Amino acid sequence: MKKRLIITGIVILLGSTGHSWRAIGKYFLGSEANGIGGAYSGYADSELAVHYNPAGLVQMKGKWTFMFEVSTGIYTYDLLAANFKLIPDFFPFFSTVVSVDGLKLGLSLTTLFDGYTLESLYVRTLKVTAAFPIFDNLAIGAGIGPVFASESSGIGYGWSANIGVLWKLSDAFQLGVCFHTPVPVEWSNPIAGSSLSEVYPATLDAGISWNVSQSAILFFSLEYTLIDGIKYILNGEDRSPVFDSNLFSRLHPHIGVRFLEAFSGAHISLGMMIDSDYYETGGINQYLITFGVRAFGRNTVFHASLIDALLFSIFYPYNSTEERVNIGVTFQIF
Repeated sequence: MKKRLIITGIVILLGSTGHSWRAIGKYFLGSEANGIGGAYSGYADSELAVHYNPAGLVQMKGKWTFMFEVSTGIYTYDLLAANFKLIPDFFPFFSTVVSVDGLKLGLSLTTLFDGYTLESLYVRTLKVTAAFPIFDNLAIGAGIGPVFASESSGIGYGWSANIGVLWKLSDAFQLGVCFHTPVPVEWSNPIAGSSLSEVYPATLDAGISWNVSQSAILFFSLEYTLIDGIKYILNGEDRSPVFDSNLFSRLHPHIGVRFLEAFSGAHISLGMMIDSDYYETGGINQYLITFGVRAFGRNTVFHASLIDALLFSIFYPYNSTEERVNIGVTFQIF
């Protein structure tokens, strides 16, 4: 499966006149979100809210919780010959949340982007987040923190922030909106050139959740990516990409459904993402199927998800055969 590409990212200088594009993918973060096709901004009831919608932290129970997750990309070169390669990431997400009266405070390490294909590039942010209920049915939240990027010998530093609102329209409907600021990164000792400044794009995500019954919840979100704000300045020369005006390469719907089990609260979930791969002047849509499960132990929640593009790649030649598996665990103290 190709990365869920939302930015063209890094331009590498080839010789004195040409350049090529080495794309960066938005990270597939969190099994709870991935299991419902990434449509999480309108629900955000776990530690993953620090990324998808910080206002959602007000829904968390207990005095203190923390979540740890691991992830593995599976690149399938020849399925029949069992020719594949695993690309594990042992620290894509960690978050701890404490409750102080009605205020929720979170500290998280979150992976924002990683390298396309087999590149060992990661962009992570260490973020402090706060959320507070304004009314019984309306909450706000925001987070900010430094960004650390790494690739080969290169190291980059910057900052990121997000702000969100969560509004419970009724017992059945909930609406959430989250804005992620652009992410500027200054590189030291980059692999291309002597100096490199980047800006990864801002995104605006709006989502809604609908409790259809005690046994099912539907999710929908719409993410708009401001790809025209991407900047790439290499050796002082502005080599930022210029994209076409195709709205569908900027607007990405995410759809999911969660089936609850009445006695345990465990669930299975299904979803679909529509995202884009970006090239020099435009994008090609990617269609991704997702699956998720969740189960409970004593003060513990286990969750896992699979993002699948193999099925669509059989019918859609622009999808490659990569899967991603996320496995996480949450511990709670009440």
